[in-house]
Amino acid sequence: MKGNQSIVAVVGPLPPPVHGMAAVNAVVRAQLQNAGAEPVVIDLAAPSLDRSFVARLGRLPKVIRGLGRLAGMREPSDRTLYMSIS
Repeated sequence: MKGNQSIVAVVGPLPPPVHGMAAVNAVVRAQLQNAGAEPVVIDLAAPSLDRSFVARLGRLPKVIRGLGRLAGMREPSDRTLYMSIS
């Protein structure tokens, strides 16, 4: 981390696959980088746009790993969280 660069945890889906929320999250991440922040990306995107129960259940390990990574961030009081929700 450079100097007093802000660290922002970006939690949510990012492309691929491309859909509205993933596209918005990608723009937010780029804007944070342009503003000098250091985004820590916790990507929760599914591997496809399949909406079946089995496909959704298959995302569970990715979500659990993401939560573990978020919980493991050092000094959480000095961090900012950006999280997209549906």
